[in-house]
Amino acid sequence: MLLTQAVYFSTPRNPRGGDLGDILAISRRNNAALGVTGALVLDDIFYFQLLEGPRNVLSHVIGTIQQDTRHLNFTLALFRDIEARAFTDWTMAGMRFLPGSGGLTGGRDPLALSGRDLHDLICRAMTRDDLRKDAEPVM
Repeated sequence: MLLTQAVYFSTPRNPRGGDLGDILAISRRNNAALGVTGALVLDDIFYFQLLEGPRNVLSHVIGTIQQDTRHLNFTLALFRDIEARAFTDWTMAGMRFLPGSGGLTGGRDPLALSGRDLHDLICRAMTRDDLRKDAEPVM
């Protein structure tokens, strides 16, 4: 099966991340049924999300997120075919960076980073304990 990977970032409607728990709960339920995996990261300014799944399904999911009023200034940074998933076991992992930590990008503007750079930052944040000192998992 051909798999696709997408990375986007957006500005949360609620800057304190009040929607994060709801987004994760709905994503986990829907993604399990759709065969989508990934991770959602919130920092002081942005949501960052990496999604993986069948191309047609992922295209639909991305379209739904673009229309979701909890996401402002949606920017698709990466959309590519892949041979294997980065997150095989997570219908949707969640992480929130602590205020003042510099967040996922270390304070850099995500528009100045490539989609591949954002992909790598999300993967590192979800798997490296040394980065988790500035973040907390969201269940």
